[in-house]
Amino acid sequence: MRPLPTAKHPRRRRGGLLLAFVLFAGSCGVLQVDGAGPLDGEWLVERIVVDGLDLTPESGAIVLRIDTPNSTLAGRTSCQQIFGSFTIDGDGRATFTVPTPPGLECSEAAQFEQDTLIAALERSATWSGDATAAVDLVRADQSLVRITRLG
Repeated sequence: MRPLPTAKHPRRRRGGLLLAFVLFAGSCGVLQVDGAGPLDGEWLVERIVVDGLDLTPESGAIVLRIDTPNSTLAGRTSCQQIFGSFTIDGDGRATFTVPTPPGLECSEAAQFEQDTLIAALERSATWSGDATAAVDLVRADQSLVRITRLG
């Protein structure tokens, strides 16, 4: 796991841990990788919670594309493109790997948001919610990435 940046972020809010726990404690499914997996498609990132940080990206700032047959993840943030993959273990839990993209000149806030997203994705293992509308990628350590289906 890469450490999160320590810079202050103007949209940072504390208190998301309780909400993340409640979301995790509710009904959770396992990320599926069958041919037409429920998470295939494009998603808008609406919320990122990790290590006590609770971020709400600007509307439309972060879009992810999940391709379960190929176990890949791609996306764009307000900073740059990100690419990654995921694996599924014997218990059906997903492990995301999102390498840090090469450095580009981004604002400190955009870089912080991207780094926080990558950290939260790498901690996500299960999903809960309606795969036709909104999904929370969560883990017991109370990280969360809330995504809403586009199109």
